[in-house]
Amino acid sequence: MAVEETRRRIIRAFRILAVQNGIKGTTTRKIAEQANLNEGTIFRYFKTKQEIIDTVVEEGHQSIEQLGANFQSKGDFVSDMRAVAQLFCQYVSDHPEIIVLGNEVSNSPDAKSISQLDALIDNFYDLTFNVINDNDYQLAIDIDVFAQSFVYLCLGYVDVALLDENGFDDETFINNVGQFSILLSE
Repeated sequence: MAVEETRRRIIRAFRILAVQNGIKGTTTRKIAEQANLNEGTIFRYFKTKQEIIDTVVEEGHQSIEQLGANFQSKGDFVSDMRAVAQLFCQYVSDHPEIIVLGNEVSNSPDAKSISQLDALIDNFYDLTFNVINDNDYQLAIDIDVFAQSFVYLCLGYVDVALLDENGFDDETFINNVGQFSILLSE
């Protein structure tokens, strides 16, 4: 089995188990079982479970950076903010383990995990800020303030969706972002 394929299997197993069991409930033994590997094999590729977490978080960073690099402006502020909200929803859908990590960090913070989570939030802030700044939208509110508010709106959506069994559907959230953007652009 190729080295990269084995690493991917371990990461994929971790991501599945983290969503099912939480980060703390995801042991290297469970990862090995999920990946259909010997537990010792895990440690040949990753020294610790934290190293697996670090790899997953780094992939999360790269994913956000890729979203920003691929973003195509529609030339309209409200449409662009709706598009960024769609990207956020897609990110959450593609990386549910990051949301689990965020919830666990907020309940039992350690310095490294807080730093990792803050960096992910900063990546999304940068994406939002750059979309606005690169298009030179004339807003009645400071771009920095808007970008921060936008990111917190997105994070709030995730919290509500996780707490409420019915949650918000993505389309409702994206429409709310559109309304939020209209209010702040006037």
